[in-house]
Amino acid sequence: MVRVAVPSTGPDPDSPMDPRFGRAPYFIIFDLDTMKHEVVQNTFMSSAGGAGIQAAQLLIDKEVNVVLSGNVGPNAYQALVSAGIQVIPISARTAREAVEIYKKGGVAPSQAAPQPPPMMPPWGRGRGGWGGWGWQMMGYGMYPPPMPAYPPYPAQQMSKEEEIFLLEQEIKRLEEELESARKRLKELKGEK
Repeated sequence: MVRVAVPSTGPDPDSPMDPRFGRAPYFIIFDLDTMKHEVVQNTFMSSAGGAGIQAAQLLIDKEVNVVLSGNVGPNAYQALVSAGIQVIPISARTAREAVEIYKKGGVAPSQAAPQPPPMMPPWGRGRGGWGGWGWQMMGYGMYPPPMPAYPPYPAQQMSKEEEIFLLEQEIKRLEEELESARKRLKELKGEK
């Protein structure tokens, strides 16, 4: 029995696929032979840090064999691969569609698993008044560097439609984060 997990925005197999791994509200786990599914709520999606690793452990505990996802961060990716779980980048409209594409061979895992981008050291080239190296919270650099949700690796496996869908989802997510930041800023300033 092959168990395939897909991050989803809702608890239904026909809910939109969530392109984020660790921050997805749900994982739909399909039995590849019967297409019966199990819904697992991602209780770690709002964690301040380590959501991806905790979500990976959740799927390891559920004995998943394959993860189909738009983007998996490097730490979660390493945890999944270390547990023997294949991580396959895919973009689909729904969780069910992602599994159907996988079943039909539309996405084939490469012989060598894709490697996530390397982590950067805890400093960044400064743009501040001193023009030197900076540290997080000082406004001169950042750590870790933002992990792009686009493109997932390896990008050559995406169709034009998949790329459009993934970009639309990422724009929606960024707009929601921006609105949340604006709301919090108004609260801090005492504005209504």
